[in-house]
Amino acid sequence: LDVAATSLSMAGLEPDSELDGVNLIPFLNDEKGGDPHETLFWRFWQQAAVREGNFKYMTAGDREFLFNVASAEHENKNLIGEYPGKAKAMRKKLELWARELKTPGIPNKGLKNEKEWFNHYFGLVNPDSH
Repeated sequence: LDVAATSLSMAGLEPDSELDGVNLIPFLNDEKGGDPHETLFWRFWQQAAVREGNFKYMTAGDREFLFNVASAEHENKNLIGEYPGKAKAMRKKLELWARELKTPGIPNKGLKNEKEWFNHYFGLVNPDSH
């Protein structure tokens, strides 16, 4: 969501109060120190995710994933069954963040545009569907 605020700044335009996000330029050119966000959140199509430290929790349609992005498996192994408490806590943070957006909520419809991509990368393809 920071792309819009950053793009407006780079174009020399004033911030738009209708948009969510932070202008990243002051962080990139060292006008501001530290990180613009302690926790990263995003939404795209029927996906929403939160990344905190090495863990990333993601919803995609009716599917949920938890990844350790620093592990060898990166985003190829869903750890939600191994860390249900971590997944629940991260989902709660994602829900709280999504409530504060100009257009609130977490997408909860079935996968559309990203269905083929998810099936390919997460091995969710039905062998009979080829």
